[in-house]
Parts: sequence; structure tokens; C-alpha cells
Amino acid sequence: MITKAGMRSSSNLFHISVITKLTETSVEIIVENDGLGFSPVNDNEPHIALNNIRQRLEMMCKGKLEITPCESGGTSVRITIPTEKRQSHKSAAAKVSLP
Repeated sequence: MITKAGMRSSSNLFHISVITKLTETSVEIIVENDGLGFSPVNDNEPHIALNNIRQRLEMMCKGKLEITPCESGGTSVRITIPTEKRQSHKSAAAKVSLP
């Protein structure tokens, strides 16, 4: 049975970790748990809300949402949001034109 919080009724505890990373090209948000896991499709019914989130991330910022099972059980959700390439102070100053 699924509860309102989206977790199966169980007395087993599980852990959730949230990690953020700044890379050269993106910001990543990774949420993992060691719970029961996640099925991407149940009875051939797509997860409409997750598809909407994927589409909005792509449309708004070329971002991505990936959901995968963890090797030791549970689920990993990774949101990747590209960042603009940063310019060094010198290259930014070189583009300024004075009257």
C-alpha cells in the first residue's frame, strides 16, 4: 500500500542522502535512498508528473532528470542543470568598448 508521502507502508527504516555538485559545465543535485526502489513504469502507465518535470527542465534550462536504481537497492535521482561557461576577468574586460 502506498501512503500519502509516497512510501510503502513498512516498519523498515531507510536513509536518504542529498548531494550537490558544481562541475565545469553544470550544477548537479543527487538524491539517493536505500529503500524499496522505484519502478519507472507500472502496468504500462507512464509517470505523467515525472515526464512533466523532465520536459520543464529541458525547456527552461536544458536540464535533465535521471532516475536509476541504486546498486545496493533503493533509487537515485539526478537533476543536472547546465551553467553558462564562465569567462575569466581578462576576457570579460577585453569585450568592453569605451567611447
